[in-house]
Amino acid sequence: MDWIEALPLGNGRLGAMVFGDARHERVQLNEDTLWSGEPVEPADFNAWKSLEAVRNFVFAGQYAEATEAAKPIQGPFTQSYLPLGDLWLDFNGGEEAAQEVTEYQRTLNLDTATIEISYRIHDVVYHRSLFISAPDRAIIIRLTASRPGSLSLGVSLSSPLQSTTVNQGQSCLLLAGRAPRHVEPKYCSKEPAVLYDDAEDGKGMRFAAILRAVVDGGSMESSSGTLSIDSADTVTLYVAAATSFSGFDRSPRCCCKVTTAASISCPHCQPPGLPVLSKACVPGAGLRSLSYGQAGS
Repeated sequence: MDWIEALPLGNGRLGAMVFGDARHERVQLNEDTLWSGEPVEPADFNAWKSLEAVRNFVFAGQYAEATEAAKPIQGPFTQSYLPLGDLWLDFNGGEEAAQEVTEYQRTLNLDTATIEISYRIHDVVYHRSLFISAPDRAIIIRLTASRPGSLSLGVSLSSPLQSTTVNQGQSCLLLAGRAPRHVEPKYCSKEPAVLYDDAEDGKGMRFAAILRAVVDGGSMESSSGTLSIDSADTVTLYVAAATSFSGFDRSPRCCCKVTTAASISCPHCQPPGLPVLSKACVPGAGLRSLSYGQAGS
């Protein structure tokens, strides 16, 4: 499915594009402050020196030359807004099960800001609901089936940016990474177009996403960056994300707040060697009173 065919969700800070595949669901994740680069001084205080040449070219009708002469006045290109990553739900059965899907429906309700997806495989009806809570700063995904014990799937996180995904305890995944220090605009042919600073305190924004799974019935195993859920009755996923953005004029290299907003109640989400979780995953810090179905609460 093309990106433009996915259904959007958002709460003003977190965004998601839900592709809706019955057996291989992809939820693309965005966070509104995740950009490449660092603060720069955009003003060129010598730009005025180009103005006379620009005027002369314009008065002479030499507009191409005037355009070139005006470039020092225009300032630098902006940096690039970046995708945070993807949440993947790979349901057991794969392509063979996908061929058995019937009665497929997906809807985006603009009044409730929820996405509903349902389909049938043989005698079982599967249903998934998604919304993004603004007060709880999290994406919530609810999976159900008409027959108990019918939900078996793998849950994982990935990102096109430099990142790693690790398991935290039996029910959490942590995706952590950094953005490039510089990205050339798409309409420029300069190579390399994407530059990372690999130093420990190097330039570039840090980011993280945390996922917590709550399973009713069945079992769940956690290993190799994946949560493997088998024969569950219902599955509820909570996803939160944040970056080290600290203002337009301050370096985002400080990671002290990367997952302050990723407040999923999971006591295992503070890994050694990653001093970015100043508040994350403290029980009660986030999702404080959330019950599924209260999208506007």
